[in-house]
Amino acid sequence: MAITVDHDLRKDSKEEAEKVAKWMNDFGLPHRILKLKNIKKDGNLEENARIGRYNLLIDFAKKNNAKTILIGHHQDDQIESFFLALNRGSGVKGLSGMFEIREQNGVKIIRPLLDFSKKDLLNYCKKNDVPFVNDPMNFDEKFDRVKIRKNISVLEKLGTKKDRIILAMKNLQRTQTAIDFYVSKILKKITLPNGTFLSTPILESPDEISLRVLAKLIQKIGEKSYPPELEKLQTLLEKIKTKKDFQITLGKCIIKSETNNLIIKKE
Repeated sequence: MAITVDHDLRKDSKEEAEKVAKWMNDFGLPHRILKLKNIKKDGNLEENARIGRYNLLIDFAKKNNAKTILIGHHQDDQIESFFLALNRGSGVKGLSGMFEIREQNGVKIIRPLLDFSKKDLLNYCKKNDVPFVNDPMNFDEKFDRVKIRKNISVLEKLGTKKDRIILAMKNLQRTQTAIDFYVSKILKKITLPNGTFLSTPILESPDEISLRVLAKLIQKIGEKSYPPELEKLQTLLEKIKTKKDFQITLGKCIIKSETNNLIIKKE
């Protein structure tokens, strides 16, 4: 089944979604339009829309017993994500970009087009008479992604090649996979009943692993789409290192440190 998410951010979005629905019908493919309502306009609109979009898609997949969602991200999207992460001062996870296959809330998300550039896909559509819609927001420079998109050519003139950026991202993804492996091992080692976790293995791990463990725990227990900000996690880790008892609230969780244990409960 093909899905179109109408973000309802432009007056033409409904008409465009209905146009795509007609094309899918012509191709003989079942299609649904999912409307994303009440996107927060304050803060990072792109990020708010992205979070809402994935929540909507995953919820629809679960209700319809679908195990997999295919997303149309391409190579240019991947490169833009790298520079967005770089501008934020992100670590390995952010700079790794989008993995071809990942799981979110029990649903597998696959991006089969990451090895193809936008130019490749446009050429294919034109050559094979596949209709498509150009989203005007992709040209609006009030969005950081669009600014990056329009200036990547400057980097290419300086010798920064797209294929080298993609290679670097794949190397970072390999590093990210290794970090995830050790984080999973620590999580199994520290977990006790009733929301209690051993703090000693966290303290004995490198800070990068410790921060990832704390992020995973708080995100899962707090039932949040994303973990707390890195700066807040670093503050929490420093508190744990003092080995003093404390209680704080972070990521919709109440976190207590008692002796050699951490107790994390949903707020």
